[in-house]
Amino acid sequence: MELTEKNIKNFWKKVDIKSEDECWEWTGCKNNDDYGQININKKTYRSHRISWILHYDDIPKDNSIYGTMLVLHKCDNPGCVNPNHLFLGTNKDNMEDMVTKNRNKIP
Repeated sequence: MELTEKNIKNFWKKVDIKSEDECWEWTGCKNNDDYGQININKKTYRSHRISWILHYDDIPKDNSIYGTMLVLHKCDNPGCVNPNHLFLGTNKDNMEDMVTKNRNKIP
């Protein structure tokens, strides 16, 4: 993905940057699941995926039916864009992370 200087400036205007260990909360628009989202070139992206791209590079394919890798949160805060809190994983990794952290409880 090609990000222009304008895209990058617009992204950072919507981030509450704190220390390296704290969540950097997305202050822009969020979806119903509390994930930040941003429009770039008339397409909507999740803000934590853009943060990954800005810090580490494009998100690779995972060589499965799911296409690209997921950008997961160590902190379990969907509004966080701190690159230190993000890691790449497959859909399977995401499900295992959910179970490990007891987030698979059905109310």
